[in-house]
Amino acid sequence: MDNNLKKELLAEAVRIGDDLLDRAEIDEHGYSWKTMGMGENQSVVWNKSEGIYSGASGIILFFIELYKQTSDGKYLEAIKEGSRWIEHFCQQNPTGYYAFFTGRMGASYTMLQVGELLNDSSYKQKALVIAKDCEQFLEMPNGIDDLINGTSGTLLGLLHLHAHTQEHYLLSTIKKFTEHLIESAHLGSEGLYWDRSSKNIRGLCGFSHGASGIGYVFLELGKYFGNKDFYWLAEQAFTYENHYYNKEMENWPDFRKGYFDDKTLKEHKEEYSKGNKSFFTSPGNMSAWCHGAPGIGLSRLTAYELLNDQKYKKDVERAIAQTHKVTVAPENINTSYAVCHGGGGNAMLFLEAYRQSGEDKYLEYTEKVGVNGLEFIKEQGKYISGYAKADIEDYSLFMGNAGVGYFYLQLCEPLKTPSILKPDVTNTTLKVSFDLPINTIKTKIASSYFSKTMSLCSALELEEKENILQGIVDGISKAVEVANDERTTTIFNYEKEALALQSTIESDSYLQISNIVEVERNVILMEKSDNHLLLSTPLQINKYAKLLNTEWDCINIENKEKEDYYSLSIAGFDKVKEHELSQFSYLVLSGFETPKKGYYVLGEIITMYEATSEEDKKKIEDSVVNQIEEALRSGILVNA
Repeated sequence: MDNNLKKELLAEAVRIGDDLLDRAEIDEHGYSWKTMGMGENQSVVWNKSEGIYSGASGIILFFIELYKQTSDGKYLEAIKEGSRWIEHFCQQNPTGYYAFFTGRMGASYTMLQVGELLNDSSYKQKALVIAKDCEQFLEMPNGIDDLINGTSGTLLGLLHLHAHTQEHYLLSTIKKFTEHLIESAHLGSEGLYWDRSSKNIRGLCGFSHGASGIGYVFLELGKYFGNKDFYWLAEQAFTYENHYYNKEMENWPDFRKGYFDDKTLKEHKEEYSKGNKSFFTSPGNMSAWCHGAPGIGLSRLTAYELLNDQKYKKDVERAIAQTHKVTVAPENINTSYAVCHGGGGNAMLFLEAYRQSGEDKYLEYTEKVGVNGLEFIKEQGKYISGYAKADIEDYSLFMGNAGVGYFYLQLCEPLKTPSILKPDVTNTTLKVSFDLPINTIKTKIASSYFSKTMSLCSALELEEKENILQGIVDGISKAVEVANDERTTTIFNYEKEALALQSTIESDSYLQISNIVEVERNVILMEKSDNHLLLSTPLQINKYAKLLNTEWDCINIENKEKEDYYSLSIAGFDKVKEHELSQFSYLVLSGFETPKKGYYVLGEIITMYEATSEEDKKKIEDSVVNQIEEALRSGILVNA
């Protein structure tokens, strides 16, 4: 790199650092900073927090690298005083939120980095204290598993914590988080994914929120413990993403499709009412650390380094080509240089590729982005925040100026400055092992879908097939054949029906808005209708529901009595919901498996029960109407 450019980059990083010092709030607990967030209706709010992404820990990580390159004592003072504030904040604000980038585990990680810089082992104890209650994160309602906000990030933090401290008790916590991630995996048509949500089309691709970030953690886990079976899990995550790689976009799709306020909810309802299903099934195209090629490329760099498989080299080349197209090729400096989804973060992919390959062209790409950033600040006088709708600067690591400064520092010393986007565990001199055989891993995944069948089969060996879903089904099929038991076969077929029902969901966001709109329509229908009008309205079973009549109890499998059992399965964002039905409920609902008016169903049931008196017919009519109304309220029946 040209020395003049290096001086300019370092000078700008220093300016950013000095500005952060000027903005520090200093009290008896140390240094702290308010950083930007978005409140209701996209309003800007300013908060203090302990995290890496937008809190004090992220700013401290920037100061650590700034001090390394300048040796200026005022930055060392900021590191010490900022760490003191973080420690106090964590003591005074108990939490169950132990995410790595956005939560408490990031503060623990930062303490480790400070201790390493200062050569002060007391910071290891501080890090352990901050992380000690992290297992409660596994119990949080509506928990997620992604890298930025979820349990996989916590696991990454635990690996760093164990690497620095070698505390034996951490191993049991690491195992709990690992097993949780395995048991939370979803079977895709290809590979594995995590975190289904009504805000997405399907499980996300991407580093911060998607499958590749979790795959990256499994790579780090396998590397740390020398257990290649964890690499298999990572490869399943990458298989899922590559299945959806879009050649026209030259990118991995962004499957987000959610509503977040009354305005977007109204928009989604209107698109559903117009029958515009493509609105809910067509993915977006984003290229950033959080979604798309730059972040996915980081995961594949690690995969290629550890697995030496050419398909991951191809992924890296795809990711770099797309990132170059949107970050370097345009002669447009009017952009954000934020780390999360700006030019600075995108260019960090080039730096990691340079670090791995030594090819100068990647450094040249990064330098071009750095020069553009310097030109931008000269012309504009302020950087664009990662919050696109905010017209003021942020100062955090991932969404603001601290991250821009970190990018400049990493460009100055690309081989010495650690990645903040891909925080690899570098200390792997481990004397313990974590043995979790591949068949055990597959069995845990299979149990999420076939727990009932597997509890009835003693001889189970899952098939070794490229497609994990097919391998699981084939393996259980053989075990069922060995069992040679009618009841076991019935329950296996029942669980296969549930899996097939889940596969009918084209889009989780479409399923969500469908439920909302159809139930609202049903409520209006019931409010306006008497029995006559209700029975004259054509209705049908929701396409995501399935009625079943079996000779064995497939819901309560401890019941071994053979007789007629009736149930209803409904596809959901996580698992299929099961409902036991009475024979009467089953008969009413099964009448609507094809579009039909209630009068026809009522007539069939009256005939079936051989009701002749007007009194008996009226009782049956009232019961049928009650059943229809209950099904309309829950969305099981919809307008045909």
